[in-house]
Amino acid sequence: MNWEKVLGAAFVVASCTAMGYQVSRVYRLRPLQLSELARALRLLQAEIEYTATPLPVALSRVSEQIKPPVQGVFAAAAEKMKERDNGPKLAFTYGVQSNSSQSVLKNQDWSALLNLSETLGSTDILHQSREFQAALLHMESMREQATEAQRRYERLWQYLGILTGLFVVLLLY
Repeated sequence: MNWEKVLGAAFVVASCTAMGYQVSRVYRLRPLQLSELARALRLLQAEIEYTATPLPVALSRVSEQIKPPVQGVFAAAAEKMKERDNGPKLAFTYGVQSNSSQSVLKNQDWSALLNLSETLGSTDILHQSREFQAALLHMESMREQATEAQRRYERLWQYLGILTGLFVVLLLY
């Protein structure tokens, strides 16, 4: 009978600890994914400005050079752009909607990309360059906020998971 209690207590502590670590994972991955999204924007800017690559081809090339889950957004946008009568705004909206569930990024993180997509292909190169810079500044600001949140809350959620498990075990036994 005693070993059953110990085994049950270990399962409770382990499951609460796993939940705490799962929440802390979001805080750890968000700055990394924001950095990858900013990198993708820089690559897209270079493809458009320096090589004058058409947008669907540029999106495909960028998606080959970046890591998931951001890669999926650019790949889906490239596929949507290849279909007839689909503009950048619709393509990026589709890419974000179809791949955002695989990411820890929030809607506000995707907003810079979606705002940029409104002007892609419809303005001159100088205006597009300014829009890219504004999007990158927004992305950097979001990354700094995410890094600060990671510093504050990652370890907190890890400890909270462990302590919650221990508290439940104390309540039950």
